[in-house]
Amino acid sequence: MDFKGTFSDLELDRVHDEAVLRMGGGWRLANIHAVNTEAGVDVYYTYVKDGVFENMAVRGLTPDTPVPSVTDVYFSAFVFENETRELFGVDLHDIALDFGGTLYGTVETEPMTFISPEQKEAKEKAKKAALAKAARERKAAAQAAKAEQEAASDGAKAAPDAASDETETGER
Repeated sequence: MDFKGTFSDLELDRVHDEAVLRMGGGWRLANIHAVNTEAGVDVYYTYVKDGVFENMAVRGLTPDTPVPSVTDVYFSAFVFENETRELFGVDLHDIALDFGGTLYGTVETEPMTFISPEQKEAKEKAKKAALAKAARERKAAAQAAKAEQEAASDGAKAAPDAASDETETGER
């Protein structure tokens, strides 16, 4: 049997509806897994039917982004969802069989992050500094554009006055 795989993005608000559609179409939920990225955590849902693996990713989740459970559609997803929440800090809610963070009994929370808490803090601090710098640059650019526009407007007002002086001088 030949196997084929595809990858596509999935909007967060479509996660549950997609599971319902897949179940209705005879698809099997093969896996749910998470990956740390620069934007947050990406969660992949892998559905299989007739040798076709369709991987759908919800991208850039943060710890405060609620993600709906699909265990009411695919009960076996409870293992994947508990794991994703416990190891990656994804806010999965309404899991049919919820282990409450004790599936693995890890010593540290979210152990699957690839950076230390200190590195994570430094990275977040740098990101905030970069955002603040970008905001300052945008503000400075807007002020410069406004000053340039005002200067151009003042120049346009001065030009008719000069022409008026010339006319008056020429008529004398």
